[in-house]
Amino acid sequence: MQNDLVVALTESYSNENYFELREQYQASGHLLPKVYRSYFKALSENAFYAHEASSVTVGQLLNKYQDVLTGEELKNVYKTSYMNFSNLYDYSHALEACSLLIADYQHLIDTPAYEHLLNERKILKALADTPPQEVIKPADCGVRLKKDKMGLVNIPVSIGDTTIDMLFDTGSSFSFIKRSIAAQLGAEIIDVDFEVEGITGNVVVCDLAVTDELFLGSIGVKHTVFWVFDDSDLTLPEYDYSVNGAIAFPVLKSLGEFHVIRNDSVYIPVHTKDYNIFNLAIDDLDPVVAVVVEQDTLPWYFDTGAAFSSFYKLYYDMHSEKIDSTCKMHTYNIGGLGGTREFTSYIIDSIYLEIGGSGVYIHDTEVHTASIYKDPEKVYGNLGQDFIFQFDKMVISTHSASMFFE
Repeated sequence: MQNDLVVALTESYSNENYFELREQYQASGHLLPKVYRSYFKALSENAFYAHEASSVTVGQLLNKYQDVLTGEELKNVYKTSYMNFSNLYDYSHALEACSLLIADYQHLIDTPAYEHLLNERKILKALADTPPQEVIKPADCGVRLKKDKMGLVNIPVSIGDTTIDMLFDTGSSFSFIKRSIAAQLGAEIIDVDFEVEGITGNVVVCDLAVTDELFLGSIGVKHTVFWVFDDSDLTLPEYDYSVNGAIAFPVLKSLGEFHVIRNDSVYIPVHTKDYNIFNLAIDDLDPVVAVVVEQDTLPWYFDTGAAFSSFYKLYYDMHSEKIDSTCKMHTYNIGGLGGTREFTSYIIDSIYLEIGGSGVYIHDTEVHTASIYKDPEKVYGNLGQDFIFQFDKMVISTHSASMFFE
C-alpha cells in the first residue's frame, strides 16, 4: 500500500499535475513513511506558493534522510530548493542550488532541462548580489488598465519620473522591457546573453536590468528584474505594432492578491484573504490553474497576455479520435517574441470551461497537435482573455493558492 502510494505521488509529480499530487497527499500522506511524508510535503508546498515553508521542509529532509533518498529523489529535492529560492528572489542561494544540480545531477536531467539550467545560471550569476524583490503596499490601490491595438491589456508603470504602458502579462516568466526604454530610464543594462524561446519558436538573446523601484499606482516594487530585449524583437512591423515591455508573474504574484475587474482595472488590497481553494499552482515561475473540461480537471497555464485560449498537444492526445472526426483544421499566424509563426491546428467550435466553480463557453478554440516549445508542455492548454473577460472579476491569490471568477 505504501509503495503504491509513493509510486502514484511520484507519477503525479513527474507529470507536473500538482493538483492531483496535493489531493493524493492530503488524503493519504499520513500513511507514508516519515521520509516520504516529508519529501512529498516539500514538493507540494513548493507547488502551492509556500516557498518559505518548503525551504524549511527541504532542510529538515536533507538533515534527516539524505542517505535514504534515491538519486532521482535528491535531484527533485534540490530542484525544489532551487525553485524555492528563485520564487523568494534569493538569487545567491538559487545560484548555489542551480550549480549543484548542474554539477551533480546532469546524468538524471534530460537535455532540454539541463540546457535550461545552464541558461538560467547566466541570470543568477548576474543577480547574485541583487537584493530580493520587495513590495510596499501603503493602502488598497486601484489601477486603470487599457487595451492596445492588438487587444492586449496594458498597465501604467511608473519608474522615476516616467510612466509607460506595459503588458499585464501572467504568461511571461520574467518582466521585460525594450532596450531603448531601459536606456531612456537610465537603467544599468547587464550583459548576460540569456536565451528566451518565444511562441514563434525563435530563440532571442536578451540582457538584464534591475530597477531601484517601480510603481503600480501607489504600490511600490523594489528591485524588479527585467529581461532587456532589442526593440526589433518586440516589434511586429507587418502589424505596425510594438510593445514597451511587460509586468509579468514574478511581480504580480508578489502582490499576494489582486483582482482584475473586467478589462478595466486591477485592484490590489493591502490585506490578503484566505480563500483556500487550492486551484492555483506554480511550475517553476509559471502559474498553473485547475480547469474543468468535460468532467476532467486538468492543469492549464493562464495568460492575461494571450487574447485567446488554446488547447495543447496533451489535450489533443487525450481526445484525438473525437477531434480528428469532428473538428476542422485551419492555418493561421501568431505574432510574438522575435516575429511571427504559422500554425496548423484544429478548431473546436464551442466548449465549456470551469474554474473554481464558475464557467463559460469559449468559441473557435485552437487545438495544437504538436508541442509549441522545444521542451514539450505538460499542461493541457493556455487560458486567455476570451475566458477571463467574460466575467466581471477575476481574483488571484498566491497567498492562498486560489483563483476564482465572479
